[in-house]
Amino acid sequence: MELKSFLAEKKTLVEEFLKEALSEKPLANNLWKAMAYSCLNGGKRLRGILCLSVFEALKPNPNNWKKALPIAAGLECIHSMSLIHDDLPCMDNDNLRRGKPTCHIAFDEATALLAGDALLIEGLGLCLQADLPPKILLTINQEIIKSIGASGMTGGQMLDLNYTNLEIKELEILENIHKLKTGVFLKASIMSGALAAEANELELKAFEKYALNIGLAFQIIDDLLDLESDSVTLGKTAGKDLAQNKNTYPKLLGINQSKLKAQELIVEAKKALLEINISFPPLHQIADYIISRNY
Repeated sequence: MELKSFLAEKKTLVEEFLKEALSEKPLANNLWKAMAYSCLNGGKRLRGILCLSVFEALKPNPNNWKKALPIAAGLECIHSMSLIHDDLPCMDNDNLRRGKPTCHIAFDEATALLAGDALLIEGLGLCLQADLPPKILLTINQEIIKSIGASGMTGGQMLDLNYTNLEIKELEILENIHKLKTGVFLKASIMSGALAAEANELELKAFEKYALNIGLAFQIIDDLLDLESDSVTLGKTAGKDLAQNKNTYPKLLGINQSKLKAQELIVEAKKALLEINISFPPLHQIADYIISRNY
């Protein structure tokens, strides 16, 4: 199956599940509307798709993917939370997300804040609904929680804010910010699929290597797209990093070296899959897609 069809199929599965999970409820109806608005307004669904892809690569039997679907949907809720909060005036102060007004523009700041909080909790709750042994569910949720806390995404956002307007000259510092801000949650998405499929230790190590490499490559490409693309293509405001004096790979290494670095990371990611004889084409193709995407 070609990648475009594979991504479309998996995206549909995740979004149909999300539509049901985030359907409007009588109590706090406006909150549910804001949650659905932000979570169902498009997006690549890359984290959910990676979770399902890894699970399918390890357990290729038909319909097995259904066991991992609540986790994939939960990951997308959590990702949407991070986007809502990232767009708030106190953070990146953006008014465009996925080509539409951001949540705090479409509703208001208080509702957006609460919608993000609720999506985080609902997302973790969905992960616990998966039809898997309790021990595995606990391990998966521990992986996800660690990836979004102060040692993960939230800590990365804090570092990003701390270093804004301060010039970083050490690649290690920038890499650490990117890993925490973007990489560790993307890694949790991949590891969730592997844990759900009861991967062995060798497989878990290989998928972790794959995840860390594509996670960093993803953020490097984001840096490049912010510089080289436009708001219509991106679905969000282009040129924000430069305007806010953010530290990025192009700023530190230059455009050409940044592209080369991203390509090297993808090569390493695919090598990790070959080390455990994972020949599931979509995982290799998704790695290539990360550095060829235009949004």
